[in-house]
Amino acid sequence: MRGYGGTMTSSGIDEIGRKLQKQMPERPIMVGNWEDWEFFVADALANRAARVVLVGFSKGSEAAAQAAGELASRQIRVKVIGLDPFCMAPVVARLPEIEAINFYRNSCGSVADGTMAGAENVRLGDTGSGLSDHLAVQHDPAVQALVVEAALGGASDDPTREKRAQRLSRR
Repeated sequence: MRGYGGTMTSSGIDEIGRKLQKQMPERPIMVGNWEDWEFFVADALANRAARVVLVGFSKGSEAAAQAAGELASRQIRVKVIGLDPFCMAPVVARLPEIEAINFYRNSCGSVADGTMAGAENVRLGDTGSGLSDHLAVQHDPAVQALVVEAALGGASDDPTREKRAQRLSRR
């Protein structure tokens, strides 16, 4: 799910969607705006056999967490992947039906640090701060690779993931 501004500010989610489609050509991959989270829920309910993975960038992270809660209340297993919630602190329900990971950069400073309560939070290496760094993170090929790996079912206890995420600041 894209953040505020749709494709104008969140086109990195479209890039991630294309990468996921290449990896899983047999699965439907949908990309849309955060305001459409209820559409994602309706689609998941209509296709209960499909594996449900919700990826959200910025405001889309909050919408993905909200959609996951709705799906879990209907006993649907879902994986939530947050990508740099900006100046917000989304909360994902801690339920057996939900697995959540959040990759964040803390671009907003002390207002909200970009973590997601109820998720495994993986801090990406800092390359700067503010809105420009936040918008750039979704286009970083190494960050996209982490998100795609997580969506495809990469082990949540992967000891190298944190190290790879931290190295992003040293490039």
